[in-house]
Amino acid sequence: MVTDGKGETRDFSMPNDKLDDILGLAVDAAGARLYAVSTNGFEESAKKERRNAVVGYDLRRGHLLDRFAAPEALQLNDLGDCAGWHALRDRFRRRYPFSQEAGGKNTHPLR
Repeated sequence: MVTDGKGETRDFSMPNDKLDDILGLAVDAAGARLYAVSTNGFEESAKKERRNAVVGYDLRRGHLLDRFAAPEALQLNDLGDCAGWHALRDRFRRRYPFSQEAGGKNTHPLR
């Protein structure tokens, strides 16, 4: 949910964003981006299909911009930001780094 200056609320994400539970958030104020960790890692459904991803939203428009899957993770938890470099951690504290280039225009996983 988001609230505008008049106190009106609306959904921030849409059903077609295909989000699972959100366990971590990070805001890139300079790039007007919101990054969120989406996971089903602790749900029963993860036994059949594990879904872990970082999703990136445009804060000005509220639109989903990017989705970065981490299928090898058991359950992503944390999302940290340090000068444009992001790192994810799963519940076993394994790191899954990814970077953001030039003002938030291109984000990609580090391999």
